[in-house]
Amino acid sequence: MLMESPAPLIAPIISVLGAVLIALLSIRYKNKKLYDALSLIASLASWIIALIVFYDTICLKNMVVYGSGGWFPPLGIVYVVDGLSSILGLLNTTIVLLIIVYSIGYFKEEEKGIYQYYVLVLLLNAALLGVYYTGDLFNLFVMIELMAVTAYSLVAYHRERGEAIEASLKYGIVACLAGLLLFIGIGFIYSYIGTVSMPDLSAKIIGLHTLMDKYSGSAKVFIGPLLLIVGLITWSFLFESAVFPLHFWLPDAHSEAPSPVSALLSGLVVNAGLYGLIRFYYTVIGAGINDSRIIVLFMEFLLLVGVLGSIYAAIMMIMENDIKRIIAYSTIMHVSLIIIGVSLGTKAGIQASIYHFITHSISKSLAFLSVGVLVTAAGSRKINDLMGFAKYYPTAGAGAVIAMLGLAGMPPLGTFPSKLFLITAAIDSGNPYAAAAIIISSVIAVIAYFRIINVLLNEKPKNIARYTFKNSTKTTIWILIMLVVFVGIMLPIMYNLSGNIASSLMDPRRYIDSALKLLIKFYR
Repeated sequence: MLMESPAPLIAPIISVLGAVLIALLSIRYKNKKLYDALSLIASLASWIIALIVFYDTICLKNMVVYGSGGWFPPLGIVYVVDGLSSILGLLNTTIVLLIIVYSIGYFKEEEKGIYQYYVLVLLLNAALLGVYYTGDLFNLFVMIELMAVTAYSLVAYHRERGEAIEASLKYGIVACLAGLLLFIGIGFIYSYIGTVSMPDLSAKIIGLHTLMDKYSGSAKVFIGPLLLIVGLITWSFLFESAVFPLHFWLPDAHSEAPSPVSALLSGLVVNAGLYGLIRFYYTVIGAGINDSRIIVLFMEFLLLVGVLGSIYAAIMMIMENDIKRIIAYSTIMHVSLIIIGVSLGTKAGIQASIYHFITHSISKSLAFLSVGVLVTAAGSRKINDLMGFAKYYPTAGAGAVIAMLGLAGMPPLGTFPSKLFLITAAIDSGNPYAAAAIIISSVIAVIAYFRIINVLLNEKPKNIARYTFKNSTKTTIWILIMLVVFVGIMLPIMYNLSGNIASSLMDPRRYIDSALKLLIKFYR
């Protein structure tokens, strides 16, 4: 069913308005509590709207569509929200809301740049919602650019530290290159096919003639000439997601940023590139997965990248002594696992990847936020300087331990079921070496995770600093602990949810029909 609603546009606009209001008020009022309240209200409002959109798409099984500014597709920017878009939108707003609650207690009252932090976080929230909800490739590019600008600005929050500035510059250069590749790829698409509307592109590639042809032309598309376009756009999304071997910017960026920002980057920002890959391969050129050898070769390339990246990142985890860099390499490993699932080209593979999206994002957010408290208390990111800290900060210690167990795939927590489904999907698709890579990388990573747990719980502390652990920070950690447990033990619900979304992705015609029905309504 089709549901026309401006909700997909309103959710990001609320975050933008919140950011603008904080920026304006900061000129006259230097009050952290005011910024806390405004950020909390804006993020909560965005979360409520994302929840409504999720209910409409998942529970009522609607496609939520909206023509921005009264323009219909393919002439205007159309918002098309399906199951994948809605669940990632809800995941994004949930974690952003929790991180803002955490930040209220994490940052001190006298923090100088706190208003800038909240402005950037709200803009980042708006950008990510725009990425997930848009049905237009050029609008997707604009939202990814906004996401990148806010993300590498947040990395440089501690601008008094040279390492943070260096990490931000490295991230910024990579983001600019990725954006340029995406822009060129979209330009080629428009010059070759005559549209950037994703429903229209999908219809043309399938060979389906629709009413949209009246406005964008009826292009006869051959998969062969799309080789360069697919390559450019794929490379861009791999950059954005820090997929091996394009991962080099991520460890510095995620470790040098404040812990709430690290949680945003690892839990949410890398998802945007992965989402772009899924949307491009399964919706825009979905028919090509089975009909073109070229697309199959690209999928095989992605599979190889995922296999190599997972093992490489796991090895790097056991070689690091900086706890935040260990968790950052863990992100690279889990991104590689998702790439493996996406590249299988099967419903089971994409179903497992969607499940892993959720389990990884929640577990990784908990990891960075819990470790952030311990690192702040110790004044160091070195593992040996955190000996026994879990005993003195039990809430943060519990969060860190459960996050590590969840990321390690210990049943029934976090990533255990999603990793299991990734392994079975790889075997069923005739790629046992991919399943072996998932198992090997997970076993190697367990060494790093249990090393952290051992240091936090069993070692005797060298020195304990006094740190005020506020209730808002504790609340966030306990909520995330419950979510990590929930996504693991509620296996039937999560399995059916991700399965329904995967089924929808495997058939792009519903995505096309939703925009077409909106066009027919305008046309009448």
